[in-house]
Amino acid sequence: MIENDTELLAFKEQLKNLQRDVDRMTTLHVDNLKMTLHHGSNTLRRREVVSMIVVTIAAVLVPLTIYYQHLSLLLCWFSFASLMLGLIWQIYYFYQLHFNNLLERPLISAQISLQRYRRLNRRMLLFGGIPFSLIWFTWYAYENVNASMQMIAERSYAYRAGYVIGIVAAMAIGGVIGGLLGYFMFYRPQMRLAEEMEHNIADLMSNNED
Repeated sequence: MIENDTELLAFKEQLKNLQRDVDRMTTLHVDNLKMTLHHGSNTLRRREVVSMIVVTIAAVLVPLTIYYQHLSLLLCWFSFASLMLGLIWQIYYFYQLHFNNLLERPLISAQISLQRYRRLNRRMLLFGGIPFSLIWFTWYAYENVNASMQMIAERSYAYRAGYVIGIVAAMAIGGVIGGLLGYFMFYRPQMRLAEEMEHNIADLMSNNED
């Protein structure tokens, strides 16, 4: 009987130790999740601010470049207006989604904000970024070709054709490189980070429920 009581006490002690280990590991996991979320939130906010700064600089430099190339004022204003609309949109959803205090709100609200952020970003790319880029590059190439043709009007047809092809190819390559840089340096990392934060928040909420 005494041996049975001793074994039972030893078993209970083992269960207590095991529970303490589980609790400690759970606490450590939760702390790591919170640290990862805060780091992700700061990184996402910083990336958004950098993106807004880049768009602001582009809204100034692109129209000035077009102006000093002696292209049309309409293209200057179109470029400026489009980039400013993009900037206003970024500022709007930055504050609308509470990026300044994302994790100071309930976790479910933060998760919904991140889901909206990803959804809005996809729509902005598909219905704003890509159409604008295609229209702008087509317009810019057309005006550049027209301006160049006036300068080489007296050259042979073959020379003019080669010159036009060279201009269009150079702008197409520049556009593709610029688009890839924007996608892989801003859009894709930010979307991936937002998705990771969503998963971390879901994991944290499940741990809190337990």
